Amino acid sequence: MRPELRPILLLLLPALFATSPPRADDGGWTPRHTRDEAAPDVAAVTNPEYRSVCGACHLAYPPGFLPARSWRQITTLLPWHFGRELDLDAGKLERLQRYLELAAADRSGHVRSIKIMISIPAAEAPLRISELSHVRIEHAKAQAPIDAATAKVGGLHRCEGCHTRAESGYFNEDEVVMPLIGETTPPASTIEAGTH
Repeated sequence: MRPELRPILLLLLPALFATSPPRADDGGWTPRHTRDEAAPDVAAVTNPEYRSVCGACHLAYPPGFLPARSWRQITTLLPWHFGRELDLDAGKLERLQRYLELAAADRSGHVRSIKIMISIPAAEAPLRISELSHVRIEHAKAQAPIDAATAKVGGLHRCEGCHTRAESGYFNEDEVVMPLIGETTPPASTIEAGTH
């Protein structure tokens, strides 16, 4: 190193190692006083038509939970939809598919979306969020009996039954309300409407 650059490097060194404020990385613990300012784990649903159409039956799942190829396959399989028959006109279906693909995990910078994409082999197009290896691993970390809790809220696909801010894209385990361990669950009608 050139000797004349040494004093400049010593002045810049602290700036190189400066830390940023704490943020949630993969939905981990975030100090309560900064939680509302922390970025969501996945991008929240921003499309009112998607929220209306898909949210009428279940949580309008954030598109950042699946890659575009998965959303394309799910929408291509319509009118069949996991045992139900849906009737959507071609224009609405095309708009929903475009939104889902553009907001998908493989096009997201949110940390949980990135981790989900890392966990999915490139040749796979998973159709169920609850079967993703990342989701299974995160649920396996829980200290409470997940199977019993998810049964109480209607299944693992009912994210909003335990994740209190799922609609906003927050799946931080520090905000989970686990039925069966002393916490109360919103009434079934509230869970069905997705308004809790």
